[in-house]
Amino acid sequence: MKPTVYVLSLLLVWSCGGDSVSTPDVVPCVVDQDCGIADVCQLPLCVAGSCTVEPLTGLACNDDDPCTVDTICTDSECGGGVALSCDDQNPCTDDSCVPDIGCRFEANELPCDDQNGCTLEDQCVDSVCIGGTIDDCDDGNLCTQDSCTSAEGCTHANVDGFCSDGDLCSQDDFCEEGICVGGSSLDCDDQNPCTDDSCGAAQGCVHAVNDDPCDDRNECTAVDQCGGGSCVGMESVNCDDGNVCTTDSCDPEIGCSQTNNSLLCSDGDACTLHDECIEGGCVPGGALNCDDGNPCTDDSCDSTSGCVHLGNTDICDDGNACTVVDICIDGGCQGITPLDCYDGNTCTKDLCFPLSGCSYEVLGGSCDDGNVCTVGETCSVDGTCIGGTCLEDAICAPQFPDELCMPGECCRIIASTIHCFWSDAQPVFESEVVDMSVVDSIVPLGSVTGDRISDTTYLYMTGQAQEPVYAPTDGVLYQLAYYHMPWEETPMYLLFFQTSCEVGYHLDNLISVSEPIAAAMQETPVIGSSLVIDPIVFVSVEAGDLVGTVDATGPEAPLYFGTINLAKPVDYINPARYSESKRTLFADCPYDYYSAPLRDTYYQLFGTSGHEPIPGSSCRSASRDGVGTLAGAWFLDTALPLGPFGPQLAITSALDGQIEIGGLGDGLIWISPDAPTYALPEAVTSQHCYQATGYFSFFKLLPNQRLAVMHESGPCPSDFLLEESYIYDR
Repeated sequence: MKPTVYVLSLLLVWSCGGDSVSTPDVVPCVVDQDCGIADVCQLPLCVAGSCTVEPLTGLACNDDDPCTVDTICTDSECGGGVALSCDDQNPCTDDSCVPDIGCRFEANELPCDDQNGCTLEDQCVDSVCIGGTIDDCDDGNLCTQDSCTSAEGCTHANVDGFCSDGDLCSQDDFCEEGICVGGSSLDCDDQNPCTDDSCGAAQGCVHAVNDDPCDDRNECTAVDQCGGGSCVGMESVNCDDGNVCTTDSCDPEIGCSQTNNSLLCSDGDACTLHDECIEGGCVPGGALNCDDGNPCTDDSCDSTSGCVHLGNTDICDDGNACTVVDICIDGGCQGITPLDCYDGNTCTKDLCFPLSGCSYEVLGGSCDDGNVCTVGETCSVDGTCIGGTCLEDAICAPQFPDELCMPGECCRIIASTIHCFWSDAQPVFESEVVDMSVVDSIVPLGSVTGDRISDTTYLYMTGQAQEPVYAPTDGVLYQLAYYHMPWEETPMYLLFFQTSCEVGYHLDNLISVSEPIAAAMQETPVIGSSLVIDPIVFVSVEAGDLVGTVDATGPEAPLYFGTINLAKPVDYINPARYSESKRTLFADCPYDYYSAPLRDTYYQLFGTSGHEPIPGSSCRSASRDGVGTLAGAWFLDTALPLGPFGPQLAITSALDGQIEIGGLGDGLIWISPDAPTYALPEAVTSQHCYQATGYFSFFKLLPNQRLAVMHESGPCPSDFLLEESYIYDR
């Protein structure tokens, strides 16, 4: 084959031309054939009659080496080929090329692949690959089905079923997509609190002993401790329930038990005696009697210390009948105020004995029964002023120049004139005291004025600066008063008229009087003066006569209009207080002496000083005293008689329901019905505190018609402090 290649290559080189090579020896020629045959990589040519050699390049040639192929001519030399590949694709031969011989294939005994996927450890024998052992294809996976084919070799198909993932801490493992998946965790709890249970993948459950607290199931042990893997009771339970009324025991199964007993016990309260166990409880016996029989201690019992006796400031009885206000001081009863045994009877000597109290020693001799119409009275053996002769002297005997009486009539010497009055306890008033059209409201009897209960009425008007005032009925002027206060521009007048033996009336706060009355005065009042006088001229008036004028323009300048009726004494708790003032002791409602319809017209105007009538109101009484209550008048001094002008305290309610308190501090104290501390004085029978703006008035009723009063700034206190109070009497 190589010569053929050579010829073809030679032709190719020849056709391509090239540089000529001179031969050393010149050989003449005519044609190329004359030049003979050159080396394989040279082309003989006849050029210009001489033979030359043309070197061939790139022409395939044969270097005569069987172990090279693809040799080519390069610069007249054959070479540059590649080694011949003797690979016969048989792993069971060792392939090589031997010079001058060529390829050699020698059998070997190497491992090989017989292209059968089901054999293992194939071995070359005599240049042939012989299959070894058969592959069992076991992949060690329980979750696959192993098989083998010569073409594919081993195959592993996924199967379902139980397996083991190699972790001893899992159980119920199962195959899923060819993988053994761990199932639930292995429960290593051996139910023994004295082991710490755990699990290791290689060894499984591990139970290590501990020394933790535990429960040995014995209810009679309190402190149990693990030791050596077992629970051991270390300390007995304390079944003492601290109850002396139970017997304590312990049962291993149920633990402590208490059985009731009936022993004597103590309930821990020092205020009980002879305590006893009943149904498991200490039942108190009788109460400890802490009464020490002393009214001046507040007896109580402290559950820890027992009886406690604290001194108080209560009202008490010191056993001395000659004291009326006894107060507890430092645990003892002390008399504070002496008993007033004055009976107003000139026929007795007033005494007081500590054991029995007031005693009256009957005196003999003459006396005065208080009746101006009798003379010659004497004291009887029982201490009563009796006897006397009724005066019947119509000319008024000289020994009684002021007032005498006779059956059916009485007479008075007025301005040296003897005037007789017929007896009439209910005379009729006929004339308006002022023009009714200017009257806004009338405050009736029993209102608080200053520090006292009024014994007159007040007509509030809206009229002229000099509103006329008229006599309501016939009468005689028997006394008058005038006064000119520094803050007043004009003097004020008070007139007293007698109408019958029993009845008279008075008009006050007049700014002027009629000419006849002015003529009866001794002098004109000057600023700062105040006089009460008898008229020096006899003045008689008839119903409707002008007696003076009143300023009806000012809201605080009303007309005072009152009546005195000796046949109708006022119901005071202690009338002796007013024995020197007939005006107060016998004060009566003047409007009750009018006939209808004028009387009804006046009644419809009853109201308050605010010029507002309150329909349905009554004229009331000059006494607002309520026995056993706070209502009415009270006196700071105990001396009798005081008359109506001593230091007073007045407490009552107005027609509009407001509480009026006078005599404490400056001005009146008003408590409205919607105030938190509002209470009618008539309803207060023990003690009560009225709260006003910025101060309080605290009242406490005492025995024997007495009243203790606290009046201070601030809120009402919780307790009444008798030692800080003032004492008032009726």
